[in-house]
Amino acid sequence: MANIPFWDFIEGILLRWPSIRWAEMMDKSLYTGRSKRFCELLIAARKTAGLTQTELAKRIGVDQVFISKYENGDRRLDVLEFLTIAEASNINPASVMQALKSIS
Repeated sequence: MANIPFWDFIEGILLRWPSIRWAEMMDKSLYTGRSKRFCELLIAARKTAGLTQTELAKRIGVDQVFISKYENGDRRLDVLEFLTIAEASNINPASVMQALKSIS
């Protein structure tokens, strides 16, 4: 991939916005093999840390439902949420990403 300045890249996407079929690109992203494996890894990390969903939720300042939803694949995590969860569960975020690299 060419080394394109960030704002030029964003401008290119915005100019093509009407022609991009975002819904088709993202339609089943919660149900991919990577998503499923990601959930499994986070559940395993929580359990290895000896935490219940409720205990992890208290550590990071959210409701238990938040934990349940991402563990069940009903909700995606953003990067900052993932890092917070990884820190609270004592896991290395890079090792999780490495485990997901080979899964499509």
